Parts: sequence; structure tokens; C-alpha cells
Amino acid sequence: MAPIRIHDVHVSKRPHSTRLAGHIDEDLVTFEIDTDLVIEPRAEAFLAIALFLGMSRGRDIKIDENVPVSGRLVENLHHFQRICRQWNPDFTVRAMNGRFVPPRRQAATLSTFSGGVDSMATFIRQQQALTHLLVLNIFDRKGDEQPFSELKTRIGDFTKMVDKRMIAIETNAWDVAAKYDMAPEYLHGAFLGSVGAHLGVETYYIPSSYTYRDLKPWGSHPVLDPLWSTETTTVIHDGADLRRTEKTALIAERPELLEHLQVCWFDKVRNCSRCSKCVRTAITLDLLGVEPNPFARDDASRDIRRIEISSDSSASYVWDIKQLAEEKGRDDVAAAAAAHLRAHVRKRNLYGLVEATLGPRGTALVNRFRNRPYTGRKVMLRNPDSFV
Repeated sequence: MAPIRIHDVHVSKRPHSTRLAGHIDEDLVTFEIDTDLVIEPRAEAFLAIALFLGMSRGRDIKIDENVPVSGRLVENLHHFQRICRQWNPDFTVRAMNGRFVPPRRQAATLSTFSGGVDSMATFIRQQQALTHLLVLNIFDRKGDEQPFSELKTRIGDFTKMVDKRMIAIETNAWDVAAKYDMAPEYLHGAFLGSVGAHLGVETYYIPSSYTYRDLKPWGSHPVLDPLWSTETTTVIHDGADLRRTEKTALIAERPELLEHLQVCWFDKVRNCSRCSKCVRTAITLDLLGVEPNPFARDDASRDIRRIEISSDSSASYVWDIKQLAEEKGRDDVAAAAAAHLRAHVRKRNLYGLVEATLGPRGTALVNRFRNRPYTGRKVMLRNPDSFV
């Protein structure tokens, strides 16, 4: 089978940005990059999509001879593929060919930044070392109706306040990935890693999504993220040692940062105070005794039932709130959280029975009925606890 080609990679200057563009086979992938760093015409930023496409379709990856790529990264990604194959046995480990040249070393320390709890906590922990914050148009895609310029303005104002520099990247990579039925939940870590590797900064932090306790196959993972390191860049998965409530407490100690916290699932520049992410942040701040609480709220023990639990991963956030409520002596909130978790366990066990009885095809029909189409994506990492 013909290899997947990364080719025709080039860089062009725009009035307020640099455009990095290249083809993955026939698909044009573009990155509009607003930064003071030098952008080179290299292959790294295109590898996340090419890699998952190759693993899922059984095709090797060929990088054109005139497009340099990090040799250390290519070596790391062989191990990356073996891990992903453990999580999805339909994947195959593919060869990658190219011209190995280390990226240009740039004197910068970078972290991705959306303004949410995870990225804000990493900013606080690494504030002294950081020189740049990276914002992309891939965070919380449910807010896509808002122009990326609004998000850039909000984070740009924040970076000026904290005396850092912003790197803003707008890309069509997510749309290209969707064309091949790639689940963004499992691609985003690789995509962030590939962009960081391309930039050639000295250190690149990817804020954790979950704690070590909650680890499952997921796009950003403490085992996977460091494998995007190159001869130039060290990639660090940061924050898995802290529960989400502990991260929120860290932020609450800095009122000037708390007012810039942006967690909403549906809005990039303001908090709706109604979605699950807003509600669980409001409850956490209430339990921490933060006044004034920047998130509108009613009664925490009642509001906790508004937190959507669609998986064990999202259930972990409710478990975290339950732990904090017990620590703070809020028996009402702890009891409400426990009841919410028990309901999730009952549904999960019922779903497990359906899966064991009906098998994969029957389960796919149930998922469509439950309006969970993402579980049927072709290019994704699977639940290792399912043996069906």
C-alpha cells in the first residue's frame, strides 16, 4: 500500500502572522501562527494526523526529502505507536522515513493555555520559567461559533498582565482529522505535542487533563506526551499529581488570576455558569469558601446533580468534589455527590451487561440510541477495561 506523504511544506509571511502549510497526501493542512518565534518549513506539526492515519490504515509515512524532521522524534514515535496499539489492537506500527535534521533551538519556555483550571494551574506552577503561552483554536470546540479573534484578545490581555508573550495558532487540522473520523479526544495530545516539537522551544508544558489516579487511554497522557520531545525541545506533562479541586484551590489563592479563569464548555470568552464545567468549578469554589465566587450558583448539594457524568473520566470530577466536601465537613454536598456517583455506577454496570450480551455490533446500536456517536469513531483509543 502506498505510504502517506507529507509534502509541499512551506512558510509564508502574512501582515500579522506566519503561515505554515503542507499536504498530508492530498489534504492541505494550514497553521496561521502569530508569534515572535521563527517558524521553519518542517514536518513535525503534520505528524499527529499522519501518524494516526497511518496506524489506522496500515500505511507507512514518507516525509519528502526536502522537508526536515527530528530524528529523535521519529524514534520516539515508534514507541508511541506501540503504546497506542495496546489501546487499540486494530492499529499497526508503521515505519516513518524522512531527512533527519534537529529543529532550530529557540530560547523560550512554553505552555499551552486556554484559561481553564488545568492550564491556569500549570501557569502558576511554572510561572517563573515560562516565557510564552500557546493558544489554539482547538480548545472546547463547542464554542466554535465565536471567532478565534475573541479568544486571542482575551488571552492576549492576560499574557500582557502577567508579562508573558502569546503564541496564537489557528489551524484547519481538526477539520482534516474529522474527515477521517478521528476522535478529537484521542488526537489532541498528539496534536499539541507535534506543534510544540515544531516550534523548537527549550521546554514545553502540556497541562494534564486527569490525575494519575484517573489514567485511561486519552489523547494527552503522562506516558505519551513526553514522547513528542526532540533534540531541541523537552515536552513535560504537568499537573497529574494534583486533583482538579487542588488545582482550583491553587488558583483561588491568586485573586488576580481567578478573575481570568475561563472554564465554560460553550463559550471561549465568558462563563455561562450552567454547563458542567462551570457548575463543578462553582461548587469547588463554594467548598473552598471563596468570596466573592465569580461563578453564579444556588445550592451546591442540589447543583451537583447538574454535572453531567458520561463516563468514568467525568465521574472522577464528581468523586474529587466528594473528597473535598468530606474534607470541609460539607456532608450535604458529599451525600449528593455519592448519590450521583452511585447512579453512574448503576448505568455503567447496566451498559456493561448490554455490551457483554449483545457484543460490539449490538453495543454500537445502543450507543447510537444513547446519542453517543463518538464511541463509533474509527480512529480512537479504546477502553482497556472492555474485553468484549
